Amino acid sequence: MHDLKGSVALVTGGSGFVGANVVRHLLANGVCVHLLLRPTTNRWRLSGVEPCVTVHEGDITNPTTVRTVLRRVRPHFIVHCAMSSGHPCSPDEERNAFLVSALGTLNLLQAALSLGVEKFVHSGSSMEYGTRSFPLAERLSLRPNTFRGLAKACAATICDYFARRHALPIVNLRLFSVYGPWEAPNRFVPTVLRAALWGGEVPLTANDAYHDFVFVGDVADAYLKALATPLPSGSVFNIGTGKQWSNRQVVEVTARLVGRPIAVKVGAHPQHPTDTPCWVANIDKARRLLHWQPTHELPDGLQATMEWMQRHDRWYRKASRAAATNNAQRSHARLP
Repeated sequence: MHDLKGSVALVTGGSGFVGANVVRHLLANGVCVHLLLRPTTNRWRLSGVEPCVTVHEGDITNPTTVRTVLRRVRPHFIVHCAMSSGHPCSPDEERNAFLVSALGTLNLLQAALSLGVEKFVHSGSSMEYGTRSFPLAERLSLRPNTFRGLAKACAATICDYFARRHALPIVNLRLFSVYGPWEAPNRFVPTVLRAALWGGEVPLTANDAYHDFVFVGDVADAYLKALATPLPSGSVFNIGTGKQWSNRQVVEVTARLVGRPIAVKVGAHPQHPTDTPCWVANIDKARRLLHWQPTHELPDGLQATMEWMQRHDRWYRKASRAAATNNAQRSHARLP
């Protein structure tokens, strides 16, 4: 592995959940970090580290902006974490997801061609595979069954083309269900932990869903391994744990951690195409070539996240109060 200290990295999506954790890991390893952020970006996840990074405002869907920033920064590494939030629910949201994932990736790769970038690490997604009834391995063909998965699969195909056609040193990390510090309060794991800490009800789907939950600190470590490890261009790695848990099991594990039951409401959350009986990574390739494997079992990761949320409760208590108000309003509406 190469020493990253003193190198320069440009991170897109550095204000997002995964990106903000990667930024902190890069800074802790002595990397000079530059961020490309939209001017309207909410930077709450950069609290405490924003003075330590250089922010360049602009949109990755604008090729001129991307070229200008890359020529100014001259990064050794590009870490591409930018992605649209959530699952698109309208044609406009689908178009935006495609622009950010596919066009944004294309702009970055085209601009990187002439700069001698040492490594381009792309944030992929397990949703590129679509649903299967067995552990997902990197050799599988891509057949996404959500638009978000489609947009990420398009970006992955662009990365593969540039790796083969131009020999760009590209690594694609296909992330599974990431959780941990700085995750959005309304996401599943924070919702469970908010209910454990401050009360409330956890809405579940009618049919239980399984996911491969991987702690964000382990995910950030995978990014650093991808930057520091010599790898064939175009390498793809699943970043998960190799073990899946149902949403109900996550609630049960959390209840054991706090020593009291957590209220759930089965059927209160709509079913999504990614809510399936099987969604788990095969991580043999990451162990073998990336020399990476997760260090947090689910109970350990949930405990660490819960303790972090208690220290940063100002971002999460408000969401708990809002959820409680919404539940009360819904209950009142059902009264005769």
